[in-house]
Parts: sequence; structure tokens; C-alpha cells
Amino acid sequence: MFDEFDPPDRDSIHITLNHPDLKLKLSESTVAPNAGAPEREQSIIFEGQIKAGEAVAFVGTFTGASGIQYHHLVVWEAFRAEHWEVWSFQGGSSGIPCDWWIRNGPAAMRTLADVAVVWASRAKHAANDPPAAYSVTLENGATVKLLGLCRPERYNFCWWDGAGDPIDAPMQIGLLSGNIRTPPLRYGMEIHGATTEPDTPVPADPQQAPFQSSSTLFAPSVPAPGEIKVDIGIGPWKQIGECNSDKPLVVDRITYTITRKERQGDHEFYVLYKRSAERNDIMALTAISNDGSEVGSREGPIVNNGVNAKTDSATFRNLSMDQVKTFHLWLRTGHVVRFADFATSPNEKPPESVTREEVLAASAKFRPGGRP
Repeated sequence: MFDEFDPPDRDSIHITLNHPDLKLKLSESTVAPNAGAPEREQSIIFEGQIKAGEAVAFVGTFTGASGIQYHHLVVWEAFRAEHWEVWSFQGGSSGIPCDWWIRNGPAAMRTLADVAVVWASRAKHAANDPPAAYSVTLENGATVKLLGLCRPERYNFCWWDGAGDPIDAPMQIGLLSGNIRTPPLRYGMEIHGATTEPDTPVPADPQQAPFQSSSTLFAPSVPAPGEIKVDIGIGPWKQIGECNSDKPLVVDRITYTITRKERQGDHEFYVLYKRSAERNDIMALTAISNDGSEVGSREGPIVNNGVNAKTDSATFRNLSMDQVKTFHLWLRTGHVVRFADFATSPNEKPPESVTREEVLAASAKFRPGGRP
């Protein structure tokens, strides 16, 4: 299954779409998925030139168990974009609803992207180097940085730092604005694990350095009343007992339960687990194989996704569920980092639109095809 896109000329692009067997099926995403409709033998095959403004569309049709017919529409659309606009198109693709794109098309996206590049050119510091008030370093070397904030429904792709000043938010550092219609204030945070302590109780890879630093970034909405909090693991890990689907673990009146295990292939699976009460400490799960060896998950559980997390997940690679006889549950002390005094709107409102001269002047500050 391959898609090929040759370098475009000024008027068109040559594409090859080769999906001979899509195995289209209908299923219900629940904790215990219901039986889906039978897979259908349908394909997407195309080779040719399409011009800016043209599209190639395919419709797959199949019938559900109730007899209702469903139609799955897939569209490849060609459009023009300058190199500075591509960052916003690429980063925004996962957050732009189809109906928004159909209604507004690439022209509206180009306007947003042009405004964003002018806004980014006004940045006085790198996005990953925020003012000191929005960067915290713990004794174990772990760092937490509030990189920036954004209101997608007002200023999509325009981010500002905690003090309210513009920042350049290139997509390679993950500051995706999200759904254009999303009203909440969103934030980007960069978290690096400890330099002197392991981020996981057992490495997922035996060759992994025992104190390898990790990092993550996420951009959920800012909870009311406007305080951003995150738990960072500090200190040693402690194994508190064995946990399995049919064998919950109870420690200090807290029940730890594995709620779901799902294959991700022949040699990969993930596990969802939870606890019965909110706690600040960090959880981790390791797998015990049939030969007695202990395997860590590929995630580095540096943080809770929000303070007092009750649920978590673990993904195990190079290991099948048939090779696992049980799991160990681990805990680590969580240190709460809080940011409260941050700008919920930029000091200066981004422009509604910009001229091409302004865009060209702003884009000149960036390397052709990318950011500084």
C-alpha cells in the first residue's frame, strides 16, 4: 500500500494512489467492542495529474448488520501554499474538521497561516525558552516549561508566552492549536524527565540507558479557574504488588485494576489500568513474562496527565499477551508543579488579516521552507 506524490510544478502534481485492499469495516468503539460488519473488498487506485483546486474522490459503500448502508468518502485535494504556510497546514490537519474545510477551503487556511507567520516574526525569544517565571527545574534535574497559550477559535496558530507576548510556535515542537472551532484556552507544555533518576521502573529496551531523560508535550484546555497543574515523578520507584485482569491489587485501601488489554499486532499490546481513588503519585506497569523476566512499557511515565490521575495506560513492544503471566504495579512520589499567573489573552491582538508585503517581510526572517 503506497502513496506517491511527485514534486509539483506550478500548475499540477502527479500522484499515485495504490490501496488495492482497504478491508473497510464497521465497528463500535466501546470498552468491549461489538462485532463489526464483515470486511469488504474495496480499493483505491489512481495515477495522474491534478491541478490546484482539483480533487480526487473515492466512495466506499458497505452494509451494517442492521441493513443500513454506510458510505465512506476519501478525498485528495490539491491546493497552493507558500512554504511558510505549510507549517500551519501540516500541523492543523488533525484539528480541522472536514465540514470546516469543505465550507472554507484552503483560502481561509492560507489567511490564518499568513497571519500566524507575521505574528511569529514578532517573537522575542524561542518558544522553548520561556520567561523564567514559566520554567521550573526540580532537584532531580526534571524541568517543566509552560511554552505558550492559544485560543484556536480566535487566533488559530497564534501563540503567546505566559507573559502575553508573541512566540513562534512551529509544529516541530508540537504546539498544535487543535480544532479551529475549539473554544477553550489551550496550552503547550514541555516536560523533561529527571537527569539523576529513572523515568521508568524497568526499561522497555534492555539496552536503554538506566537514567535516560525523556520529554513530552501536550496541549489540553486550561481548567477553571485558570491554574495549570502537573505531577512530576521524583524519587525512587516502589513495587507495590501483582495486578491482573482477574486479580485486582488492594494497597492502603486503594484498589488497582486492569480494565482492558488489547493486541496491537503479533508482538505488541497495550493495557489500560486504573485506581479507585485520586492520588498524586505516579503509576507504572511492568509485564512479567513466562520465563520470569520483567519488561517495562515504552512510555516513560514522567507525569500524570493532570493532578490526581486515576487512569493510565502501558504499551509493551516485542512481547505478545500470550507470553505474559502477570503484571507488577509500581508507584513513585508525585511533585505538583503549578502555573497560575499567566496571560489568558495576548497583550496585543493578532491582526485579522495581513498584506502580502507584510507576509513576505515576516517570512524573510525564516529559512526557506522552515523555521530558524
